[in-house]
Amino acid sequence: MARTWFMLFLSLLCSTAGNVVLKGTMLGIASAHAGINGIDLVLFLVADPGLWGGLILYGMGFLLWIRVLAVAKVSRVYPVGASLSFLLILVASRGFFNEHYSAGSLFGVILIGAGVVLCGIEPRGKKTGSAK
Repeated sequence: MARTWFMLFLSLLCSTAGNVVLKGTMLGIASAHAGINGIDLVLFLVADPGLWGGLILYGMGFLLWIRVLAVAKVSRVYPVGASLSFLLILVASRGFFNEHYSAGSLFGVILIGAGVVLCGIEPRGKKTGSAK
């Protein structure tokens, strides 16, 4: 089961990194090419390595996620993944883009995390099985 949790965390890191790269790419495009639109924008995006890097990272996260789903209960891994995803995006957006968030946002993420922990506690003597 430890390997499954590791794959889940790696999936979240890849997805978060992909989102950060895509956001950074779009910020760069928006500031450098404010007037570009239509087919010119599509052609510019297709040629941008940042877009491809972000998509590759995001795709790696997706592939790891479907592997996790193949071996674990979705009712256990999805809530953990979703709450950790909120936290990782919150931290990454602050660190990379200097986005600000309120104490309420941080408190909300903590509450979500606490709820996930409580929901994930299994009764004694029960083993976490696979989805099969």
